[in-house]
Amino acid sequence: MNFNTLVPGAKLAGQIAQFNTGQMATNGEVSNIAIIDAGASAGAVDHVLSGIRAAGGVGWVHSVPVYGFMSKVNPMRAKFAEDFKRIASRNAEAIIKTNMVDGVIIVGECEITVAGLLIGCVKCNIPVIVMPNGMNMEFDTHAMELNGRVLANLDPDDVNDEIVRRSNYTGLDNQLNSATSFFLTLKVMGVAKSIRREGSGGFAQTCYRAGEQIVKNAADFVGAKKFFTKQSFQNACAFALAVGASYNALVHIAQIVIANGNKLGFDVYGEMAKRVPVLLPRESQTVEGVMAIGGEWVIMKELSALPKIIDRDTLVMTGSTLERKLAKVKKPELEAVASVSPLIFVKGTACEDGAYIWAQNMPLQFRGKAWAYSSLEDADQAVASGHVSEGVVVIHNAIGANVSAVAMTIAGMGKSGEIAIVTDGYAEPSDVLVVSMCRPATHENGAFANIQTGDALEIDLAKGRFNTNILAKDQKTRAKRNTVKKPVENF
Repeated sequence: MNFNTLVPGAKLAGQIAQFNTGQMATNGEVSNIAIIDAGASAGAVDHVLSGIRAAGGVGWVHSVPVYGFMSKVNPMRAKFAEDFKRIASRNAEAIIKTNMVDGVIIVGECEITVAGLLIGCVKCNIPVIVMPNGMNMEFDTHAMELNGRVLANLDPDDVNDEIVRRSNYTGLDNQLNSATSFFLTLKVMGVAKSIRREGSGGFAQTCYRAGEQIVKNAADFVGAKKFFTKQSFQNACAFALAVGASYNALVHIAQIVIANGNKLGFDVYGEMAKRVPVLLPRESQTVEGVMAIGGEWVIMKELSALPKIIDRDTLVMTGSTLERKLAKVKKPELEAVASVSPLIFVKGTACEDGAYIWAQNMPLQFRGKAWAYSSLEDADQAVASGHVSEGVVVIHNAIGANVSAVAMTIAGMGKSGEIAIVTDGYAEPSDVLVVSMCRPATHENGAFANIQTGDALEIDLAKGRFNTNILAKDQKTRAKRNTVKKPVENF
C-alpha cells in the first residue's frame, strides 16, 4: 500500500470507508491495485480482479468517463479530444493520489481516454498495465463502411443508429485503425497486453495474467516513467511504420512521452519514415496480418537487425530488456513490401509546424482553391451536394476527429483526383490525398487556422512543402481578427 500518495483531509473519509468495507487491505505490505474501467466489459474486469487476488494483491474498480461513448453517440460532432484527454489525466491522478495506490491497470478500448489516463500515471510514476477491451467505440472503420453520400442524405439520428447497428458492440475491430494501432504499439513498448476479442481463446487467461503482472510490477515498483522514454518512442515509431499503423496513434503516445519530461519534435516520426521498411502489404494491415507473420515481436526482431532503428535497452512488461525478449524470438524470414514507409512530413506557409500525408499512390503535386469548413458535417454536405467539385476541402476544429467519412464521400463520387482534404484531425489511408494533423491546430490560431475559402493552396510531396499564397503580413492581420474557439477545459 502506497502511503506516499495518502491525501489528508476530507478525502481520507473515503479511504476509511474502503478499509471498513474490505475493499482495501489494512496490511501495508499488500499491493493495492486500482482497476480503471474505461468502458470495459464486466467479464474483463472480473478476470483481471481474479489475477490480482491470486497474486496476493487487493483490487478495486473505478469507472471513468469515456470519450469513445461521445463519438459513438455522435461521431461527426466529436470535438476537442485533447481536452478530454487532459480530463482523463486528472482523473487518473486523483485516483492514484487519494487511494494509496501501488499500481494501476487500465481496462478499456478508447485510445483517447486511455492515453489521457496514461499521462496521469506517468506524472505519478505509478506502475501501470493496459488491458485492451470493451465496447467497440472506434468510429474509424464504420465511417468507411457507410458511404459518405449516404451519410449526407440521412437524418443525423438515423446515421447514429446505423453506426451503432453496424458496430454491434462486439469488441475491437481487426483493422489497424487508430485504436488497434495504439494498443499494438503500446504492447511493443511494454505497457499493454495482447488485443483479444471477448469470448475468444485466451481472453480470460490474458486478463488474468495482466492482473498477476501488475501486482508483481507494483511490488518491484516498475514505474510508468521507465516505459515512456525517447528510446521506447523510437521503437514505437519503427513498429508502427513497419506495419502501416495509424499515425494518429503515435501522436497519443508522443504526448505521453512528452508528459514524462522528454522533448520531441513534431517531425520525429516523419524522419523515422525515411528509414523504416514496410513489412505488411496494405491488404494485410490487420491484427490477423501481424499475427500471420509471427506477431509483433517477430517484426521487432526484423527491425532490430537494421542499423540505428531499434533501441534494445528499453524495457518490456516483465521488467527485462527488449534485447532479452528478442533473444527468445526466432529470426524471421520477412521481405519488405516497400523500402520505406509512404508516410511523408510536410510543412510550409500553410502550417508552420508541419503535417502528415499518407503518400501511397498519391500525386506528387496538388494545387487548388481552398474550401474552408468548421465542421465535418458541413464539409461532407458540401462535397455530397456537388457544391465542391474540385480544390482542397479544409476542415478546421477537427482535433482528435477522424475525417475519413469526408474522404469516402469524395471517393464515392469519383472525385479522388480532383478534391484533396486538409485538416488538423486525421484520416485512415484511402485513395484521397489527405494532409492530416496540421499544426498549429485551429485553436492555436496559426497559419492553418486562418486559411479561408478562396485561398490558393499548394501541396508538394517531393519537396515536403505545404504552402498558401497568403502573405505573412496578411496572415498576421487574419490572426488578430480571428475569433478562435479554444477547447473547453471542463465539461
